[in-house]
Amino acid sequence: MSSFSRRIRKTVKHFLRRVRRGLVYALTMAVRRGMVSLPLRWACALGEGAGALAYRLLRGQRRRALTHLELAYGDGLDAPGRESIAQAVFRHAGRSFAELAFLSVGRGGNLVARARVQGLENLLGPLEEGRGVILLTAHYGNWELMSAVLPPFLPCDTAVVARELSNPGLDRLATDLRRRYNRKVFARGQTGRDYVRFLRKGGVLGVLGDIDTSRGEGMFVDFFGHPAWTQVGIGRLAKLSGARVVPAFAARDPLDPTLHWIEIEPPLAEPETADTTEWVEALTRSATQAIERAVRRRPEMWMWMHRRWRHRPGQRMRSRKM
Repeated sequence: MSSFSRRIRKTVKHFLRRVRRGLVYALTMAVRRGMVSLPLRWACALGEGAGALAYRLLRGQRRRALTHLELAYGDGLDAPGRESIAQAVFRHAGRSFAELAFLSVGRGGNLVARARVQGLENLLGPLEEGRGVILLTAHYGNWELMSAVLPPFLPCDTAVVARELSNPGLDRLATDLRRRYNRKVFARGQTGRDYVRFLRKGGVLGVLGDIDTSRGEGMFVDFFGHPAWTQVGIGRLAKLSGARVVPAFAARDPLDPTLHWIEIEPPLAEPETADTTEWVEALTRSATQAIERAVRRRPEMWMWMHRRWRHRPGQRMRSRKM
């Protein structure tokens, strides 16, 4: 293939990608407008129904969720059990989309008012000691809802670390939602000095700890008995800033899907070693274990279609530096 042909092919591919992203964004905005024109309970019921339909139509996502459930539970969970959890995950995702639509336009007052917070003292304790807090969560429950619920309880600035979405329109939408309730949104990959400075001032920084990405530095940590590539950034931030790592998870009430429980756990124990590398690695393992415990409690709350085991040991990964 000539260089001219390659350029033409690249240009066409880029154009089609932009068109596809534009259509996805337009569809998302249209669905959001439709959702917020309804009463919240109707919109949530519609979202849950759409999630159930997506389970049937999105074969690739359904297959990935079922494969991950089999990987995690093995013979301890039969096929009907895996299907039941996967279906619940999709329904929950659809309902969460409806909730986020209302939050994104400033109409989430009822959602916030009906959220219940348990263990707030676990978050306030380190702040009263003058230490920052890394609020560790995962793709679990309606994790974005915590950004709207927790700040009024806190005597400090709050921020979140956000991964930039490949679709610019959806990325702006997500960033606007997060900025509505947080004073700052850090883009993933921002310099460590910015994070450290924020935490040393006693801020609370929300971070997702279950992301498998080749960006940044990481290590393999067992998650449900299988090695999962895990970034060590949370451990490094805690070491450099003196912040405590506090796990927190938002789970939907099993009997009343309109009610959310935000459970804040005690801070992770700080490793008893003077070696920085060992300290960071030990805290990274503790963070992953905290997420696994939450998923085991309510497996239908975690996004099993999320590619947590994308990388495998033996693959060429970016070298780790401490």
